[in-house]
Amino acid sequence: LDKFVELLSKEFNVYSITDTDFSTDFDNNKALEILKPIKSAKEIVFPQTEQLFKFDLIEKKIIVNEKQNSTNLMLWIKPCDVRGINILKKVFEKDVKDVYFASKLNNTIFVGLACNNPSRNCFCTSVGITPYYKEGMDVFATSVDGVILFEALTEKGKEVLEKVNSLLRDATEDEVEKAKEIHLQAESKVKKYNFDTSRLTWDSDVWRIAEICLSCGICTYLCPTCHCFDIIDENYVYEGERVRVWDSCMYSEYTLQASGHNPRAYRLQRLRNRIMHKFVWFKEMFDEYACTGCGRCISYCPVNISLIEILGGV
Repeated sequence: LDKFVELLSKEFNVYSITDTDFSTDFDNNKALEILKPIKSAKEIVFPQTEQLFKFDLIEKKIIVNEKQNSTNLMLWIKPCDVRGINILKKVFEKDVKDVYFASKLNNTIFVGLACNNPSRNCFCTSVGITPYYKEGMDVFATSVDGVILFEALTEKGKEVLEKVNSLLRDATEDEVEKAKEIHLQAESKVKKYNFDTSRLTWDSDVWRIAEICLSCGICTYLCPTCHCFDIIDENYVYEGERVRVWDSCMYSEYTLQASGHNPRAYRLQRLRNRIMHKFVWFKEMFDEYACTGCGRCISYCPVNISLIEILGGV
């Protein structure tokens, strides 16, 4: 693996999965054993803080920062995270394309890894994907008894594998069959729920679970598909910059208006808005849920609010 990464690093900015996120500082030997990082992969294409442009008040000019010239390569991205990026693509490229998002996406190569041992809070199969979901990946990999099987899915993927061709050999039929078995075994480990989204009505009692919510926003920050943001101008006397920063619809100030009125002042209103957006309104617009079933919102909620419970999973 060290040689594999060394060869790729000559051509790309290599990011790999770690316990917390995707980083250029990683442990090759540990990476394959990580179920998924705490933070999703969305920050690579939708940074938490991103400069949009700089401005100079003396020279009266604007310097736009929309192009990414170097190519990032994401190693071992999991199916739920690449599904999240596919969903973000629908949002940021609908009607008017977001050039900042598009530039980063077009300059990123995704080397995915099948999820052999899903965690107990995973529910990807309940929202339309599997632990071996491939759409949006350039290369798909499966770890089989100490061997990694690679499958090129795009032209970018073929180019990546050509660069490490000296380290590769053809997979045997037994290895290919074993990979298929591992995929099916992993899928069987994920509990599948029958969600009843009809219960998500405006005045449903289900929203009372918000009484224990802290409005900390961790569910939105860790979510692969949440994409709320704010635009801020930072002024430094005669120059400055405009930046885009993540925001959260779970914050009380999110909908606060200049008049002082807040249409979603209460936690119940904010939780209802978030869940109905993901499972009702987004579904109406794009015919899929804005959820990948990664389970992060369940695993890291400090008061143990469960999305599965809200959706009436049985």
